[in-house]
Amino acid sequence: MFSKIWTTNRLPKFREIFWRTKTTIPFGLSEDEFFAGKSLPVNRTLFALFMSARLSEQSGHGMSTIVENYGRESVSLSSEMTMVTFPLNYVRDDVLARKRLKATLTSGQNAVFEYLSAHPEATLQQVADSVGLSLAGVKKIVGGLTKSGLLAREGSKKAGRWVALK
Repeated sequence: MFSKIWTTNRLPKFREIFWRTKTTIPFGLSEDEFFAGKSLPVNRTLFALFMSARLSEQSGHGMSTIVENYGRESVSLSSEMTMVTFPLNYVRDDVLARKRLKATLTSGQNAVFEYLSAHPEATLQQVADSVGLSLAGVKKIVGGLTKSGLLAREGSKKAGRWVALK
C-alpha cells in the first residue's frame, strides 16, 4: 500500500505515532510520581557514572514533558509496558492565535486577505480593483495584516510575493 503512495510523490497521512516500551512504573514509585517525572534508576551506581561522564542527563523528566504537552490521557500503562500516543493533529499556539485573529477580520480585511492568498503575486492596485476598495484602504489593511502576522511579504517590492499565514 505504501509503495503506491510513495511512487505518486504523496506522503502517507498518519494520525498518530505510538511509542512502546517493555517497562512500566518502577517498583516503589507511585503513578503520580511517575507522571510528575520522578525517577528511580534501577542501578544507581551506573546512573551516577553516566551522569558524571555526561553520557546521560537527569532521568525521568521526559514523562512530565510528554504529559505537559499531550496530556496524561496520551499515556497508557499496563503491568508489562508503557505506551505513549503522540497525536499528529497537534496545532501550535501561534497557528491557533492566527486562526482566532482571522475570525475577527472585517469584511474588507477578509476580502484583501483571501485575494492575496489566492493571488500572491498581485499588486496592491490589483487587489484594490478586485475587492472594490481604494488603494489607500488596501495599503492600510495590508499594513495591519502584516503587523498582526497574518500576512508577510517575501522578496522585493517588484518581484516579491505575498504569503498568507493560515
